[in-house]
Amino acid sequence: MPRPILVFDLDDTLYPERQFAISGFRACERWLEARFGVGGVVEEMTKLLDDGHMRALFEISLASRVPAPTPDLVDAFIDIYRLHLPEISLYPDAATALDHFQALGPLGLITDGQTEVQSSKVNALAIADRFHHIVYTHALGGRTFSKPHPLAFEQMEAALAEHGDSGP
Repeated sequence: MPRPILVFDLDDTLYPERQFAISGFRACERWLEARFGVGGVVEEMTKLLDDGHMRALFEISLASRVPAPTPDLVDAFIDIYRLHLPEISLYPDAATALDHFQALGPLGLITDGQTEVQSSKVNALAIADRFHHIVYTHALGGRTFSKPHPLAFEQMEAALAEHGDSGP
């Protein structure tokens, strides 16, 4: 009898993405404190996020603490956010759900976003070994391949098809 194949998304499915954002804001604050001796940016960045300013919040927050930040400095600030070691955890029921569904058949994960950022989230959550296959859509060729582009789903289908008919 064929076993079901289940494919999950990462952000806001297995863990709250806001948790990653706040973790990144903390990393930005540590960097600002170390480099410029200023802090208190987490609250401001969180408010800007809540107000819908995700794209501009880095420039706004940096400009409020560092006089005349250069584009290179803004880019470095954004890199601190993107490349920090995330302090995130699964939703309370996500581990239980993964355990349950893993017993029924192979699991896959398709996630959008910069590959190194998404990979660091998977590593921080310690969930890679729960999945038979993971597709990082930006590794396929950039943002163009984000969901719902079919390539990630085609790759997932090919990778998991052999696992659907028999045991793991």
